[in-house]
Amino acid sequence: MSKLRSIFSRQPERMSQTVLWFFGFPLVYVLYFVLTLFVPSFGSSAIASLMESIVLEVLLLISFLIVTKFLLKKNYTDFFTLKPLKPSAFKTGIFLKGFLIMLITGTLTTLVWKFFDRDNFEFTFKSEGAVGIWLVTLVLLIIASVNEELLFRGYIGNFSGMNRPVTWQGKIFICVISGVLFSAAHFMNPETEGNFALWYMTDIFIFGFSFMLFFLQTGRLEFPLGVHLANNMVSAYLCGYDNSVVGTNPLFTQHNMNGFLLIIQSVLCMIACALTLKSDTE
Repeated sequence: MSKLRSIFSRQPERMSQTVLWFFGFPLVYVLYFVLTLFVPSFGSSAIASLMESIVLEVLLLISFLIVTKFLLKKNYTDFFTLKPLKPSAFKTGIFLKGFLIMLITGTLTTLVWKFFDRDNFEFTFKSEGAVGIWLVTLVLLIIASVNEELLFRGYIGNFSGMNRPVTWQGKIFICVISGVLFSAAHFMNPETEGNFALWYMTDIFIFGFSFMLFFLQTGRLEFPLGVHLANNMVSAYLCGYDNSVVGTNPLFTQHNMNGFLLIIQSVLCMIACALTLKSDTE
């Protein structure tokens, strides 16, 4: 018996922490799905659908905070920086840099696309109740972007037992993991229906991969968070599409989206963000 106890006592603490981190990620979603069972329907109107989405995002954030606090003994601020950096005040300048470059490139590429493919773009903006819908949409976009960056960049990047990668091979590996899990989280979205599914999932993978790369390069979450929020705002306010997961009353709606051009647009935007980040760190 004493020998058995000594064997268990010699188990490395690092391994036990890695196991906790491994199960912590799916546990966040398990807790989230349990909590959503108690959420009533908010109605079928646009504003009601947006409010319901906000409640669901808040529940996801609560689930993340509960799991990380009581299972991993971590504060949410621990996920805004990459080990071994210590948590610090939110860097607004880094956030705005990512936000502005993505907002500009996302808007310009969308307008160029619209210019050459006018038949698939329709002006659909409705002025009635627009202010309220856009304000609620902004709240939703902020919470959703924070949630996804904390989970798919902050959590994965700080996974216990993984040191900050210094080689490109290590960075690529973590970026691929982030991209795959990020894509999987969007698999149930209505955009994955039909022939467009593969293009949509590839597009989400590109964003997940790139956001993690930005996180690894800066060691902070502000830049990818800014890029993420700006990208969502372009889709929500400037140009949406027919089967969007939520109705946000955009200025234009794009019909029959070309998947290949969508990938080209995303790659160009991510390259622009990466070049901006590279010039800032040199």
